[in-house]
Amino acid sequence: MAVQEPPARVSVDPLPEPRRPGVRTKQRVLPARSLRPTDYGRPIRPHWVTRLVREWDKRKQGVLLVSQRADDRFYTLTGNHRVAAKLATGETEYAFDCLVYTGLTLAEEAAIYLSQDSETLRHTVADDFPAMLLRGDETAAGVDRVVRSLDLTVARYSGDGWAPHRVRAVGALLSAYDTCGEQHLYDALAMIRTLWGDLQIKLGGRTKKTIYSEAVIASLPAFFRLYPEAERNWLAHAMAREGLSGFEERWIGHRTASKSRPQGGVAIVYGVLSWLDMYNYGRREQNLLDETVARRASKMLKRRPRRGPR
Repeated sequence: MAVQEPPARVSVDPLPEPRRPGVRTKQRVLPARSLRPTDYGRPIRPHWVTRLVREWDKRKQGVLLVSQRADDRFYTLTGNHRVAAKLATGETEYAFDCLVYTGLTLAEEAAIYLSQDSETLRHTVADDFPAMLLRGDETAAGVDRVVRSLDLTVARYSGDGWAPHRVRAVGALLSAYDTCGEQHLYDALAMIRTLWGDLQIKLGGRTKKTIYSEAVIASLPAFFRLYPEAERNWLAHAMAREGLSGFEERWIGHRTASKSRPQGGVAIVYGVLSWLDMYNYGRREQNLLDETVARRASKMLKRRPRRGPR
């Protein structure tokens, strides 16, 4: 009986191996002044350079990928912002560890450049959440504290499936904590769980849809922050009356009316306006909440970037 050979082991190399004769690689240490950006790479973003200058950590600088072209000049395939940060501070002789390619065509250069972003697996915020906790990130720790106090869990997209008490909108949790504070996030999650918890079980049995959606989690704490005078009992009555579907219909209505795809603080404002519609329904005119407060708050509700530049 023939013995079947085991399947070949599949390995993933972060860098494409040169196959064409004449292409070589060599480890070199090069000064910042000798490194030039390519003309097809992403433009230098000044605010990224400023942040790198402010938060520079040599342990994280890594190895730059560099192409030495026929003119003997060195062009950076990765690390343009790191080089720009050192040039901005006048450290022209700062030494970078580089993997230098020689003999590449421009097309091969571009393929290596693209492989560093579009062809590699990117981490989601949910994937990074456990590491953020281990690192001691204050926002992640605060979110974890709130979620645990309500007997909820934070899900990792790649590892956890649907569960009634599992929150997958990790980015929204972090954003709400950052912009609205721990108490508002706690109050929002507690109200959602109390009023729509039974709905969560029903949704899970059919569609695995969740009441802890990104739009809901990002916008209800913002509503509490912007309208501290709002009567919580009245809002609870409105949520019980209209349910998740009522909120979603109103959110879609605001998005459609804007004729654009919402992002950042604007998307949160659409959610706040949806809660406002539900809250104001059936109230006397003198008791209505003013929607201009929400419409002016998009910049205030936009979360600051958390990922560092490359």
